[in-house]
Amino acid sequence: MIYFFTKRQGENSGRKVENWLKERAINYETLSPYTLTSEHLWQMLRVSEEGFDGLILSKTRAKKSWQNLALRGFEYETLTVEQMIEFILSYPQILRTPILFDETRLLVGYHEERIRAFIPRCYREIFQARVMEEEKKLYLKTYKEE
Repeated sequence: MIYFFTKRQGENSGRKVENWLKERAINYETLSPYTLTSEHLWQMLRVSEEGFDGLILSKTRAKKSWQNLALRGFEYETLTVEQMIEFILSYPQILRTPILFDETRLLVGYHEERIRAFIPRCYREIFQARVMEEEKKLYLKTYKEE
């Protein structure tokens, strides 16, 4: 199952991801700060190359959330994984958005090239065949004119 996490409906990059998924008729489940669970965060971490650093906003972009952490007597560098997950669930605004993930892939933000990894293999093969056919037609047309 593909999961799509966004904090607010109508975010520009979130809207792009959602439109991209709908245009390709790809099934997904939308997650909000209210439906996000620790299991979802564990799944994101399993497929993340950067761990929490790739999922959360910097201290300057989420100043208020980081201040709440400091007020609770914690430093980011000293938190256990469980404590960090608990903190994110309490302050989901600290997460970057949009986040698209499944069992093997994770994409933070909207990247036109990288999002294609979420196209099912059978669709990618069909798309690739169409592209090759178009390139062949263009090639033949170009050399017939010479």
